[in-house]
Amino acid sequence: MKTGWVFVCMTLLEFGLTSKYRPCKARCRSLGLRKCFKICRIATGDTIALPCWKNCSVSINGSNAANDLRGCIQQCRVGKTCETASNKTGFIKILKDKMLREGPVFTKDGHFYIVLPLAGEISRVDLEKKQASTFVAPSVNGFDGIPAGLQCDAENNIWVADARLGLLKVMQNGSFQQVATKDNQNETIQGCNDLIFDYHGNLWITAPVGPIAPNNLTDSRKDPFGSVYCYNMTTSEIIKVATGILFPNGIAVQHDSNGTPKKLIFGSSYNITALLWSFDIVGPCQIENKQVWGNLPAKSNIDGIDYDEKGNLIVTDFGSSMLFVFDPNGGSVLGHRFTTIGSHISLKLKARASSQAGTLVIRSADWFDGIPVGLQCDLENNIWVTDARLGLLKMKQDGSFKQVATKDNQNETMQGCNDLIFDYHGNLWITAPYGPIAPHNFHIQKRVEFAPRVEDTAPSNLSLMIDIRELLLLLRVIDDPKFIQVAELDASSEVI
Repeated sequence: MKTGWVFVCMTLLEFGLTSKYRPCKARCRSLGLRKCFKICRIATGDTIALPCWKNCSVSINGSNAANDLRGCIQQCRVGKTCETASNKTGFIKILKDKMLREGPVFTKDGHFYIVLPLAGEISRVDLEKKQASTFVAPSVNGFDGIPAGLQCDAENNIWVADARLGLLKVMQNGSFQQVATKDNQNETIQGCNDLIFDYHGNLWITAPVGPIAPNNLTDSRKDPFGSVYCYNMTTSEIIKVATGILFPNGIAVQHDSNGTPKKLIFGSSYNITALLWSFDIVGPCQIENKQVWGNLPAKSNIDGIDYDEKGNLIVTDFGSSMLFVFDPNGGSVLGHRFTTIGSHISLKLKARASSQAGTLVIRSADWFDGIPVGLQCDLENNIWVTDARLGLLKMKQDGSFKQVATKDNQNETMQGCNDLIFDYHGNLWITAPYGPIAPHNFHIQKRVEFAPRVEDTAPSNLSLMIDIRELLLLLRVIDDPKFIQVAELDASSEVI
């Protein structure tokens, strides 16, 4: 759920520590209302868009005027409260443009670089001036590169995983070289995406793209021909260590206590089971024992992965804006960090963890872990959370929270919630696509899809009836992504 405001030639009024919005207070008094200081209260640091306020408040009158004024404040609030709350985590926006950027890396001399895959460029970012400039736009034999990932070696060279040109090495003067066009078996290198050095200096690389230029650009989203390479720094060989993978994406190396490479882990994007694969590293650029190390929720799209200082693996899902946390042994997800860009709120959720600075732990009194899905911020700077397991939660800025209700006004158990939105009168509207909240078993509405071979005739009622021939009804279950044939329906079958 994303909400955007576009204001042309807009004047913003900011009131610092002021606790009430002055134009609201003036309008409140002109309407003869009492307790205007409460009606027009805003949180410290909030910004109200004046043109929006004028358009909203001009026609307010009657017995509901107080609620209408509150609604206008909610409507016209630009949102600095939530942005200020997020700044407690230390996040600072460096670049404001909306270009696709990936592969961030610091070099040994402290410079910061990122890639712009669609523009075919590697940029150097000045963190103090918050500006980016083109460092190099790689091109070989007239074929422009699509740089996707970066790593820096001990000599301060930047190694680039490029979807069109394979593996590149860029020097600090901006010159570069294509490391190889063939692997050690004399096969054409595939286009590369992510890369990581192990502590012994060897470079591990995902290659979800087809053979490099001049071959046509193809990828392994549907056809599992993706591969993983290792570049041996001692022998200067690039070795294909695994293949037959559906879009390998994100790669990390786990080391033992002596710094010896131990496990290779990488993800598989565009795979409805969202698998993380692992191999044992048994020598320089040598692996064996392929296993499923873990997986994200069905239909997640794994992107970058890396280890934190505690040895936990952090896995990104670019579709849901979540960072999933696995312990060093893999298996089940330990927890996740959920970010909503629209309101600039960040939560870090960890199972069986205590509340810490910058960490908000959502857990019910009966030790059922929450599955937070949506967020909204109210006028008092509380965060309202829709949760698939716990229903509706209200969270304060100190990290404490309460479960708002377990029963509705008909004494029926609340269902798990998904999205939410305040109306201008301050009421909260919520979608609930899940079954009853914990302690009931987690249940999601099944998604019904139809097989590709469908022959339509004109249906008599589009909302209830589908008039078809030889329709196979298929059921996709989130927890088990296999397609299951449930029934075969004849013409004019009713679909609920």
